[in-house]
Amino acid sequence: MKNRLNVGFDCDDILVPFVHPFLEYYNGMYGTDFRLEDVWTYDISKVFGITVGTLKDRIANFVSTDMFRNLPPFEGAVKGIEKLANDGHKLYVISNRRNDLRDFTQDYMKRHFPDKFTDIHLTNWAALTGQKTTKCQAVENYGIEVFVEDCFEMSEEIAEKGKKVIMLNYPWNSRQTIRPDLQDRIYRKHSWEGIVGKIDELSCSGN
Repeated sequence: MKNRLNVGFDCDDILVPFVHPFLEYYNGMYGTDFRLEDVWTYDISKVFGITVGTLKDRIANFVSTDMFRNLPPFEGAVKGIEKLANDGHKLYVISNRRNDLRDFTQDYMKRHFPDKFTDIHLTNWAALTGQKTTKCQAVENYGIEVFVEDCFEMSEEIAEKGKKVIMLNYPWNSRQTIRPDLQDRIYRKHSWEGIVGKIDELSCSGN
């Protein structure tokens, strides 16, 4: 017998590819040649050698392009979300995207993941101004039991709240070692197949 879980998903690089297409855009705009494996930290400003403010401005330019707005979902995400929804789990999107991307993000999810998410929450953390919340606050408010994330530091922060975290492996999170006290709450996975398999395992009675 399986339990129905409240499962949260980060948006960028979990449901929708972001860093790889952003690097393609960035290299074309600024004459650089960064590759995905060069992104050793979640704070890409350090990889580029620019300020956080400049990075946010350049990301703002990127998200205004057709290239960004026409990105396909992450490989395996549509099939995975469909299975999890059919299994009866309540699914949520919790993202640090800016508030001005709310309508676009909601429309994108309706288009690619119709009727699959109970709610979509943007923290506005990526904005330079405006009121912000945190993923941890949203996780608590929605009663999230399992969260799917790609930022190592955020994975630890959420796990510290007693939640289970599935962390999709990327160069920016693969160098860090999970603390011993959190190793039973953070699970590294390499694909959406691994994500769905772990949620299936966690939904089993007794887990």
